Amino acid sequence: MLFTYVPLTRAFNQGPMYSRMASGDWSVRNLDLRGWRGLRWEWASGQPEVTSYVGIHTETAPYPCQRIWIVCRTPGQVTHELGAALVQRLLARPGMVEVALFTHRQLPFSEYRSPDLYVTLDALEEDSQTLPGYLSAHGRIELRVQPSLLPRPVEGPDEPNCVVQASYEARRFGAISAAQRWAPIADALADRIDLEAYLDELQGSDTPPLPSLELHWLHGPIQCAPILALQRYPFDLQSMNTGTAWMVHDDSAWSLDPHGETQRIGDQLVAQLQTEGWSLMRSGSGSATLALGPRRLDIRPMDSLEGQAEFLPEWQARDGRLLGIHHYHPFSAEECAEYLQTCLGEGLQPIQLDSLLHLIDPQQRRELRQLLERLAASDAPAMTTAQQTILEHLRG
Repeated sequence: MLFTYVPLTRAFNQGPMYSRMASGDWSVRNLDLRGWRGLRWEWASGQPEVTSYVGIHTETAPYPCQRIWIVCRTPGQVTHELGAALVQRLLARPGMVEVALFTHRQLPFSEYRSPDLYVTLDALEEDSQTLPGYLSAHGRIELRVQPSLLPRPVEGPDEPNCVVQASYEARRFGAISAAQRWAPIADALADRIDLEAYLDELQGSDTPPLPSLELHWLHGPIQCAPILALQRYPFDLQSMNTGTAWMVHDDSAWSLDPHGETQRIGDQLVAQLQTEGWSLMRSGSGSATLALGPRRLDIRPMDSLEGQAEFLPEWQARDGRLLGIHHYHPFSAEECAEYLQTCLGEGLQPIQLDSLLHLIDPQQRRELRQLLERLAASDAPAMTTAQQTILEHLRG
């Protein structure tokens, strides 16, 4: 029984990134695999139960689903083990090109290589008790499937948006290794969530699946103009995410600690932003949305982790309400058109164009289509072949 406490495992490592080679074999991309996940053995009784389940999603088939990053935005034994379980299932899925797992505090902020889809995992509730020969655990997990690490300000039925919450409860007796404590719970959650079934819906069955874009078609990181008002809070502002998105100048988020004065600091920040040139689009219930040209800034209090996890990749108890700040600066329709024309000129294939159009913000697609349709209806010189091709694919 005492073996339950022997440290035969390094609990969670930085997640490996797997890439499928031309031969069909998988290779590990990053090299931070020195930690040993430990022995997995147990002589125990008792199986976990998924006690409740809520799922909401929209279907947007076809959609490319070959490069997927799983991101554990909050710490938690079950959260990380569930991420590992989902990785193993995705590796066995035909057609996958890349699979990655990012554990808490190893979030993908330092490299610009957005996947087709993010699968984010958050522990909304987690409680466990481990004694020699006994394990008791219960909690609640939220899983999201979306094309960006942070939910975009504009969401619609033409963009993947899957949200699943599942609760679990387990009591087990017997000798259990540290590496095996949470695996049965994670497997039960993975069975119930059934991520593969949702990916099948997204890929579609009526037409061939859209391929994942090759990386050389993706533009590199872009430096966005700083938000001067935020520089007034150097010690209270914590970066949550620095943008990793395609056709986007910036997609970033911060939490701001108002030290118990949420309303005053929020009003003060909005006034400073307006002085800087931002226009107030909406305000109420302690939140505000501001705009500066195509840029959007969303500010709102974070009452709790639940429902606000998109701003808070750390599970922490703080006095008062933190302010969540989300900055989103997409390419303009003109910039999208110019970038796509360049790609077509360099050999982008029609099916790859479809993939790229599906991966950008739905609002960007609508504005791009409106731009090209105005150009087609005007008395201006004839559209280029590339512009006509883009418009045809947007209409189709």
